[in-house]
Amino acid sequence: MSHWRWVGFPGLLGLLACSASGASDPSAVDAGAGSQVGLDATGGGPGGQGSGVGWAGSGLFADGGSTLNWGVSVHLTDQALPAPPVLGGMAVEVKDSNRSPSALNVSLRWPASARPVAFATEGAKANVLHGCTGPDPIDVHVTTCAPASASVPGCLSLIFDQYGATGTFAHPSGDSCEIHGGRAEIFLRTIVGQDLTSPEFSSSDVIQGRFLLRCTGTGVDVFLDGSFELNVARAILAC
Repeated sequence: MSHWRWVGFPGLLGLLACSASGASDPSAVDAGAGSQVGLDATGGGPGGQGSGVGWAGSGLFADGGSTLNWGVSVHLTDQALPAPPVLGGMAVEVKDSNRSPSALNVSLRWPASARPVAFATEGAKANVLHGCTGPDPIDVHVTTCAPASASVPGCLSLIFDQYGATGTFAHPSGDSCEIHGGRAEIFLRTIVGQDLTSPEFSSSDVIQGRFLLRCTGTGVDVFLDGSFELNVARAILAC
């Protein structure tokens, strides 16, 4: 039977003690560790330019790297991603796919979760799962809330794996939708030749990406146009 073996950061067992403390407050203008939300009255569809959070760009791989094609692209580099002292966090432009202007149009932003990274930690974070037969990741989970708070308005949970992009989004209006594919490009450091328990690796373990996804549900049919720059927690399946 497969089981989890957590590595890389102290305190990752906090993932097993999820609480509502990771929930974002969609009504806050400046909630500190929570979300910042501002209504977008301009309307219009996603422009494909993302939300303004910086990302590495393909030039990062001039000195080596590989790409996993999961329907979305996951670029693995053998060098640390260039990241500022304060990470950009996660930002999303939500756009109604059927009409403009629309009450569904909203701008969301979450600061990056601080280390050590855990599901119950405030802010946006990324959890990367590796299989037991090789070093490549098999699952990238980007979330803004603790699992127990996934239905709280303003919470976003994205899963990238071999099946593409899936996930859920609780719109600040209170309606929810499910993600059914789209485009995404992710940049992540490979673990080949790395000691995941070393402070040098963990302090520079950052994920960057951008996406344009479709999310549909009762009363909600929107595009999620966003980008992220986040700290990473890693897990390895021990078979």
